[in-house]
Amino acid sequence: LGRRHVQYKANVIQMELLGLLLVKSLLKPIPKEEVGDQEYGQISEAYLVFFRVIVYWLKFGFELQKRCSV
Repeated sequence: LGRRHVQYKANVIQMELLGLLLVKSLLKPIPKEEVGDQEYGQISEAYLVFFRVIVYWLKFGFELQKRCSV
């Protein structure tokens, strides 16, 4: 994960920002008033944790590919 992003000349910081925007978009259709504040917070945190795992492996693959192509 992340290896092809080197070819796209991606920026790691932009990956993180894009992911946060993705999480925000995923939360939009969830009716906060129907699920309640606590459950909404748990859903939000779950999305963020999942995204952090994805970003970790994106960065890992990205950096590995950059080192191997030097």
